Amino acid sequence: MGGEVKHPTFMEISSGNTGHAEVVEIIFDENIISYEELLLTFFKTHNPTRANYRGNENRSPFRSVIFYHNAAHQRIATEMLTKTQKNFDKPVTTEIRLACAFYQAEDYHQNYYLLNPTKPFCTFVIRPKLDKLAADCQTKLKSQ
Repeated sequence: MGGEVKHPTFMEISSGNTGHAEVVEIIFDENIISYEELLLTFFKTHNPTRANYRGNENRSPFRSVIFYHNAAHQRIATEMLTKTQKNFDKPVTTEIRLACAFYQAEDYHQNYYLLNPTKPFCTFVIRPKLDKLAADCQTKLKSQ
């Protein structure tokens, strides 16, 4: 999302020349999970002070960005970013931008983690994030 090229390929996005960010589109029911909870998870599962960072890669398609769809979500994201900044010594680099066209990844990137659990990216980048998320969920359930 966020680039100039219509229907870009993964290779085009990865080049860093299209302006797109590699994102996940989340469609959710606020009666089940709040936008705030989703943003909290977002900020907990990556380091928002590392601009353009994913694993050991440092390129603009991997920047930290929140695309919002309405003014209320923009306000909440901005407030959450301000609160998050208090937890870091370095500046939070997360962008907050109006959502635009979302382009779904090619078929070989769908369910990537489930289909490639032993690939280094899955083992060393995704698995620790999932473990952290699971631990946070367990902690939340115990406190209820």
